[in-house]
Amino acid sequence: MLLSDDDLAILREAELAAMPETCTIRRKVTEADGAGGKRTIHSDIGTSACWRGPVGNSPQEQVIAARLVGKALYRVKLPHGTDVRRSDQLIIPQGDVVGGDVLEVVEPMADSWSTAQMAICAKVE
Repeated sequence: MLLSDDDLAILREAELAAMPETCTIRRKVTEADGAGGKRTIHSDIGTSACWRGPVGNSPQEQVIAARLVGKALYRVKLPHGTDVRRSDQLIIPQGDVVGGDVLEVVEPMADSWSTAQMAICAKVE
């Protein structure tokens, strides 16, 4: 049985309603350094509703966690279609850098059926 577009929209709205926090998405950009060279910085590109929690037990998440032993890892859920990339940072208010560099974007379902965008994040120290 396939979900209708209306059913999928209802599921996505419910998913969004369960995201109590807001994060700022920062992306790496290159700019002039004032001395004739260039430097890479993170620049705010937008905000998004989000939910954060511990890394789960899915096989994909466990493989990522095994590669990053010793780092504080989080699973961050964002609305479906949110553009996050591995080099992005997700910043939760109060200056708490929850994601640091986004290490892996996890989508357990095909894009057309997903209700949220997942990202595994390591805390930037």
